Amino acid sequence: MSTSTSPAMQQTFSRVRSVFTGAPESPPSSVGRPNPMKTRYATDPSMRDEEMVPHTTHPGSGLGPINSDEARMTETSLSTAEISQGRMGARCQTFIEEELASKRSRHRSDGVPGKRPEEGESRLKRETMARKASQVKHLERENTELKGSVERLQAEISRMEQTNRQHKLARRKAIEEEQAAIQGFAGNGSRQPVRQRARWHMSPNLGARYPASGDRIWGSWGITPVPGGQISWVSTGPNLASTADVRRIMEDWNEEIFQTAAALADLGFRAKTTKTYGTPCQGPDSEVRVHMAPALGSELVGLLSSSRGYQPAPEIVVQMALQSAISAWSYRKIQSWTLDKSEEPNRFLTDLYTGVCHSEDPKDAARWLSITGKQLVQRASSSDLRISLLQDILDVLFSARADKSEGPNHKTVEMEIGDRVAVVARLVLDLNWAIGTQIVSDVLEAVFIEPGARFEPKTMENM
Repeated sequence: MSTSTSPAMQQTFSRVRSVFTGAPESPPSSVGRPNPMKTRYATDPSMRDEEMVPHTTHPGSGLGPINSDEARMTETSLSTAEISQGRMGARCQTFIEEELASKRSRHRSDGVPGKRPEEGESRLKRETMARKASQVKHLERENTELKGSVERLQAEISRMEQTNRQHKLARRKAIEEEQAAIQGFAGNGSRQPVRQRARWHMSPNLGARYPASGDRIWGSWGITPVPGGQISWVSTGPNLASTADVRRIMEDWNEEIFQTAAALADLGFRAKTTKTYGTPCQGPDSEVRVHMAPALGSELVGLLSSSRGYQPAPEIVVQMALQSAISAWSYRKIQSWTLDKSEEPNRFLTDLYTGVCHSEDPKDAARWLSITGKQLVQRASSSDLRISLLQDILDVLFSARADKSEGPNHKTVEMEIGDRVAVVARLVLDLNWAIGTQIVSDVLEAVFIEPGARFEPKTMENM
């Protein structure tokens, strides 16, 4: 058995051998050197046979070689001792390694000296189980909170659905009552006075708030029943549209005017100084002011022109002027029979209809209104209305421009906001159609509040 050991381990083995064999402990300096007790043989072939014997020096004596028998006995005893010492060294090494391994195992268990391995393992298991239990509790708590949130959301959704159903039922009931009343009036064929409804008004969305009572307004318009006096009796036949439909169109129109005016005020057309192509806006400043005065009022026209200089008018002033101009244009088109600029045909048809209502049966008057309105409105074109509205918009932008700038033109503005202008024209055409041909149980008309007029809550009341 051959082992590779360090000098310190060899010294330990030497001490163990000295204990078991009684031999003196070899000094450290002899480690790795040949043992003087080993037999030496002569290797010279010229030597005699009797001289070819092992020569041994007696340990500890200065005598010469001994005889062959003594040499053999010494060799045998030394070989046996060496074998015993080798076995004992291996046993000692094994014993030492086992002791070291046992000592290392005793010092394990989470770095705490003196604890057995099974105690460390049990402690590790307990900590792992406690950690897992804490995680499970945390997950359960989060799950409970999520369930509560979901339940609250479901309750809110249920409440909103219930409220929506109630609103739908109330609206359906109101529509059914109105239809029943209309059918009842149409069945008896008698003349019925105009039902006095609360006046309602949809003004341009100037910040989504109405001014306080007594404040001046820039000018707006709305739809209201005609009071008794001009037309006292109307047909009570069935309507093809309801006032709710008219109000819905008015709300869409109101929102579209606000968005169109805001978009125009942000585009910065009024500050352009380069030449553009297309049809320029009409006339010099004096003609534009005269044209816009009925729609905007002298005060707002003055605000647009007072800011003139090297800087254009402020955006908020331009936006308010655009809203007022579009409102005035819408009022004129909804009240018009022919939807064009000619005033004579409109006045003639209005007077004619008033005479028909006073002299003919209400059913005949309503039929005449429906047929005439359909024929005239069908001849109108939304493209013609769009061009007319663009001209009024250009007048406002021309007045708000900076000095020495040419201002915008039809083509430039139409490229930027042509879609919005087309939507406004389409809504105005729908309102003219609904008021003039669809609703015959009531007479509705557009009402324009003149610029600078005092705010009257009764006139501006929402229905």
